[in-house]
Amino acid sequence: MAAGYLASPGNHAGPCYEYCQHTDCQATRAMAQTGCYICREAIGYDTGFYNDPKDGLVHRLCYLRSIEEAQENGEEKNREKQEESKG
Repeated sequence: MAAGYLASPGNHAGPCYEYCQHTDCQATRAMAQTGCYICREAIGYDTGFYNDPKDGLVHRLCYLRSIEEAQENGEEKNREKQEESKG
């Protein structure tokens, strides 16, 4: 899955530098101001993000960290179960 990026204002692919009435510029600014569903910080510009159909926008790094933490927790639970079965 490829992450999306919002180009910063004034960039040729980003919204106008000044606030304007362009629909695309307004939509881009709104997405950039939306909070990540994990860390609650704004998605921002020039930062990778995913749009989860269920939960909404999430920073790419927040999402990857959550996967790593879930895997680590799963491995830890497996170790605990193995130790309990031995004991």
